[in-house]
Amino acid sequence: MPFAEDAIDDSAMSPDERIARLHRLIDAYGISFDASTVLRVAADRLVELAEFTDVRAAETGRTDLPEHAAMYRRDAVRLLESGMTQGHASAQGPTGEQDGQQDHDHAQWNMERGQGSEPGERL
Repeated sequence: MPFAEDAIDDSAMSPDERIARLHRLIDAYGISFDASTVLRVAADRLVELAEFTDVRAAETGRTDLPEHAAMYRRDAVRLLESGMTQGHASAQGPTGEQDGQQDHDHAQWNMERGQGSEPGERL
């Protein structure tokens, strides 16, 4: 399902269709994670990929890699926003906080600090 910046054709699939497709994929695998969790974890992994790409750019001197890393970070924010705009933000987490906003704030904070997710947050 196209969520990435370089795979999105606005005329091809609406945000609602992308989320519906994600739900079908989750159902097909029979996993117990909801779409907002999958989107959050995918966003965290994109931040980790951006960090890895930044390191590789520094190690190799490749000037194209920093733009790839920037795109991965933009894609991470887009994933989190997709989960929030589809009504997932209204779900209360165990602490009573709004999960969608908390996830967005978490990823944004990590991106600003140049860090990914915590090791214990893996699916």
